[in-house]
Amino acid sequence: MSEPVAAESTSSSSSAVDMVKLKEQIEFYFDDSNYPKDKFLRAKAGENDGWVPISVLTTFSRTKAFTEDVSVIADSVSSSEVVEVSEDKTKLKRKNPLPAEDTTPTRTLVVSGFQPEAVLDQIKEYFTAHGKVNQVRMKRDKHKNFTGVAFVEFSQEAEAKSALAGELVFGESPLKAVLKADFIKETQQKKAEKRDRDAPKEERKREVVPGLIVKYTGITVPELERDVIRALFQEHAEVQYVDYQKGAAEGYARFSTAEDAKKVIEAINAAEKKIGEDIIKTSLVEGEEEQAYWTNVWSFMDSSRSKRGGKGGRGGRGGGRGGRPQKRHRQ
Repeated sequence: MSEPVAAESTSSSSSAVDMVKLKEQIEFYFDDSNYPKDKFLRAKAGENDGWVPISVLTTFSRTKAFTEDVSVIADSVSSSEVVEVSEDKTKLKRKNPLPAEDTTPTRTLVVSGFQPEAVLDQIKEYFTAHGKVNQVRMKRDKHKNFTGVAFVEFSQEAEAKSALAGELVFGESPLKAVLKADFIKETQQKKAEKRDRDAPKEERKREVVPGLIVKYTGITVPELERDVIRALFQEHAEVQYVDYQKGAAEGYARFSTAEDAKKVIEAINAAEKKIGEDIIKTSLVEGEEEQAYWTNVWSFMDSSRSKRGGKGGRGGRGGGRGGRPQKRHRQ
């Protein structure tokens, strides 16, 4: 497919165009601030061995504000260190390879405190006192109104730190600024804290803490109450939960520390403790059995929460408070 030939200009000549600002705008499209993230331009370059037709750039509103003349645009960047102009002056190409990593966060300031009527060009001009400003992005709300926050990107990290070190006053408005890298970290931390606050407690600690679960065996009493089992263990350490199904010969007890679990096992087994005529044997739950135990616990929590959110809530039809399963007794 042949390269489309640019139409002759119908706009003003180069003498009526601010060539310095036009150059800055064209270079912005290809610089490290924009080009790595600009999927459209990179796709166009991919279609033409790295070259972007200047006619494509004339469709951009900011380019149109200067000119739609392809030759004028080519002339504006003829001495550019950012872009290369094709021999026929109809295409542009980025000169340097893409950066290995994105350094934007360390050379960009997030600045707040601007008045709603602030203008992009004025903000950019204000910060040029500290160095070359690659771009300014003004944050807007859903109604396209300026929120008073702007992202000011410098060409070098030292320039951003220079601006950060000084007192910033725009017009009569004092400004607050922070490096974008720090802003990102703070935002991520706040989101993580909010997720943690909003998450149900049982979802926050879903990891196996080894050595807390004791298995007990040897029960033959058909209608044994779990309080009897709890009392047996409670003589030696604080019990968190007792899992027991009536009529079962075995069950589990959960302790707050591995030391407590070990102490209970040693004491019960050494003394050959009994429930009724039954000698109770205890052992530490480990490996796959331990993982299966916790998986069952988490599944029960999910089921209970789901029922509380529906018909199994307090006073609902799900089996009383929380819709607890009838076969399993927990404390």
